[in-house]
Amino acid sequence: MIVKSFVADTVAGALKIVRSELGGDAVILKTRRVPGPQQAAARGKVEVVACVDRAPVLPRSAVTETVARVSEQVETSPVIPEVPYKPQSDDLIRRLDYLTRLVQMPVRAQAYSGNIGRLFTALVDLDFPEKTAAEIANKLAERFDDDVPYQTILSVAANLLARALPQNTAAPFAVGQKVIVVGAPGAGKTSLMGRLATQLVMSHKIPVTLTSLDKIKVGAPEELQSYADILNIDHFELPPLAENLTLVERESRDKLVLVDTPGLNPRNFEEIKKHAEIIRRLKPDHIIGVFPAIIRATDLLDCYQAYRPLGITGLAFTMTDQTARLGGLIALSQQSGLPLRLVNGGRGPRALDMTPQLQILLKQALGDFEEMRHEN
Repeated sequence: MIVKSFVADTVAGALKIVRSELGGDAVILKTRRVPGPQQAAARGKVEVVACVDRAPVLPRSAVTETVARVSEQVETSPVIPEVPYKPQSDDLIRRLDYLTRLVQMPVRAQAYSGNIGRLFTALVDLDFPEKTAAEIANKLAERFDDDVPYQTILSVAANLLARALPQNTAAPFAVGQKVIVVGAPGAGKTSLMGRLATQLVMSHKIPVTLTSLDKIKVGAPEELQSYADILNIDHFELPPLAENLTLVERESRDKLVLVDTPGLNPRNFEEIKKHAEIIRRLKPDHIIGVFPAIIRATDLLDCYQAYRPLGITGLAFTMTDQTARLGGLIALSQQSGLPLRLVNGGRGPRALDMTPQLQILLKQALGDFEEMRHEN
């Protein structure tokens, strides 16, 4: 692997040099302002560190210049003592990676000047993964100069993020379907399910029946029964698994069956695997993964990875009224490739949105952030 450092006046200029010397397969490892006493002499230049799996074919003069530069760096670099390698667990490696990113973030933020740096800071503060924020900032740096108005950069960034969002091509909720709601303890699954039932019955005139796989939560059957009583709809208890298929199939002939599930600890892989088998046997039409907006992006993404055996087909976000930092939700939709089906936040009849657009959430988040900064 070839690792090289490039210095230029702007990030965009450095990226052009990277592509010309290392080719289109080069990967950007780090960008930063030139630090130390030489910063004034460098007049605010930036350094980009990139790598490529194999060296590109260069003219002979370029090869000679590269060899001389590397030799000079080797001669002036301090000797780093070799540390014996010790195998680490995946969990420890993830923690070390997180700490490394945390330390590097302020340095990377300095690589983007002017309004692009301002936007990068905003995206990170909105809980977008730093990688996503850096990708957007790099695209903007290739396209704009430092003196471009911030609102222009903000609008282009929102469009770049929106174009990367998956489109909802799933069939709408309808009679004869089985819809299962899954998520972590306290994510708001049962509340969302009750509001979904209300929307389906009151606004869409779809007959609904409720049931639950939750045999752990105290009062779970009573909570569903209360929703059923208020809406004047059916509710039934699921018998042992051997009889589930017959009963659910019978109920779904002329209704939509909403199935609640127990809260699943994303670190309890055996429990997730067991419920994945139960869900598979029920043959649902939709499996809605419920994720709270108040959880940070890294935990949301880790939680989704743990739930992948469940076969989630769509996302639902809860507690969106409790935070303006919605970057993790948008990153989850982008990285999972799953569409947003439901948004549950606040109170009242409009608390559940069945046809949301992440573009709206994105612009709301960016707008709220700018408003908070202005007030402070």
